[in-house]
Amino acid sequence: MEVADRAPDFLPHDGPLREDVHHLGMLIGQMLTEQGGEPFYRHVETVRTAAIRRRHEGRTVDTLAASLAALDAGDAEALVRAFAAWFHSVNTAERVHRIRRRRDYQLAGAAPQPESLADTLASLKARGVGAGELLACLAHLDVEPVFTAHPTEAMRRSLL
Repeated sequence: MEVADRAPDFLPHDGPLREDVHHLGMLIGQMLTEQGGEPFYRHVETVRTAAIRRRHEGRTVDTLAASLAALDAGDAEALVRAFAAWFHSVNTAERVHRIRRRRDYQLAGAAPQPESLADTLASLKARGVGAGELLACLAHLDVEPVFTAHPTEAMRRSLL
């Protein structure tokens, strides 16, 4: 999947992630062309760019819906698998990038990584919160796990 129309916004420190995502997109595009043929790849790109335009330009869903409505069950399944492969690859790239960023912070030996436990504890200490006060607060916490499939957080163990 080539980067077309509008690439996602990345912060400067996420340059390596941007490069990884671009490279993975190129590889998946090649794989789709090899396995499904050039017409299939073009259709995936049409759907992808229609979704991007809809999101960024506020266009209606008509173009996207028309691209999808013409699919038979087999083509729809192939399209879903193509996007599942893409999202699975991007999820993996993001995990690798988080590890890369954490390693960089650790090797730099500077301030703790923002929003980490170490950063939070240092911030509390700087505000004058003592160990006793913190322990009393922690004793009253009620932690309940919540399972969600939020679109930006969902990661599947297998491809569709």
